[in-house]
Amino acid sequence: MMRTRVHALSHALCGLLFLAVWLPGAAQAETEFGLGDPAAYLAVSGLIAFDDRSDLWAWNWGDASGNGGVTARAGVRLGEPVAIELQGDWINLDNWDRRDNWVITFNFRIYPTFYEPLGLRGVLPDRIQPYAVAGAGTIGGTGADGADYQVKGAFRVGTGTDFYVTEQLAISLGYEWITGTSHWSDRDTRNLTLGLQYNF
Repeated sequence: MMRTRVHALSHALCGLLFLAVWLPGAAQAETEFGLGDPAAYLAVSGLIAFDDRSDLWAWNWGDASGNGGVTARAGVRLGEPVAIELQGDWINLDNWDRRDNWVITFNFRIYPTFYEPLGLRGVLPDRIQPYAVAGAGTIGGTGADGADYQVKGAFRVGTGTDFYVTEQLAISLGYEWITGTSHWSDRDTRNLTLGLQYNF
């Protein structure tokens, strides 16, 4: 009888030891939310583009007209505070007398809450990850009146938040300002985006 109890107790202690070693690792894995080893991600979002005939700081939301579009991003989270990515947008901008408008930029995405010197770590749960984004690339399209196809430079700045519903899947909500150079310098957009991001 005594031997049986000792045997059962030893099994229980081994089980507790296993849980003590395994559970912290499992809990960490469940709460990484894209913060583990450098990993690739893919995001697809719908967007509403508001034409901005002024500039970044002097918004005229009442005069802007919205159009639909789509944006896709592929990138790598290099560490907790930074990611690099390639982003492409297609926007229906017929009200600008332009068609087939597209933008492709190479971006840096910064997550301020994970940048140690700011002292913001722990202010928000890891599930909620606000970010700032900036990039440069090209913009192109044609005119509705038969104007020549134009490809020029482009710049993108923005902000937003990723909300992780699982360790790998996040809902992304963003606001971006895009402007072009030369032929496209007077055609800025303010884009509201909503979509999903998946971390591999």
